[in-house]
Amino acid sequence: PVSPEPEQTDKSAALPPAATAHTGLSRIEALRAKLHAKLAEKRGQRPADPNTVSKRAARRAEKKKRQEDAANRKKKAHTQADSSNGKKYTVGGAAQGNDDPAADLAQLDFGRLAGLNRPSASNYQKTNKSLANMGKTKNLQKMLADAEAKRERLEELKQSQKEEDKKKAANIVWGDTIKEASGDRVKDDPAKLKKALK
Repeated sequence: PVSPEPEQTDKSAALPPAATAHTGLSRIEALRAKLHAKLAEKRGQRPADPNTVSKRAARRAEKKKRQEDAANRKKKAHTQADSSNGKKYTVGGAAQGNDDPAADLAQLDFGRLAGLNRPSASNYQKTNKSLANMGKTKNLQKMLADAEAKRERLEELKQSQKEEDKKKAANIVWGDTIKEASGDRVKDDPAKLKKALK
């Protein structure tokens, strides 16, 4: 087996051999001369006045100044709010001069977060979802009775000779149609309610 030759680490590939032959310089000297030429070129692109600032540095300085101004405004607003708000707030009965811990604990409601849940004045079974369906069969029976009564009323209004009664019947039908179109479920079909009761 033939071992591969080590790669050339010499920088001679950077300069063509013809360039070194014409000037009579060694490769290192030619590279050094090339480096000095690039440095001189870069120095020529610099502004002549050392006090001038690059655009990037100017933008950085402007951004830093804006951030400092914003921080100062925010700090000033906080100090004004703190100084103008000299009131001291206390929790519970301490504001009333009552130092009794039992009085403070009596005002707490451990069942809810203050400010989020309003105390319900209605029946507890209505607010508790697990207890709300306890009388479901009674509700279905009532809904069935109401649906049958509504159906009979509609039939009476439609069979009536009065124009006013026919308008009432049309209003009832259109009201149910609009409710269904808006997404509300109208449960007035006695056949479906009887099926749900079983």
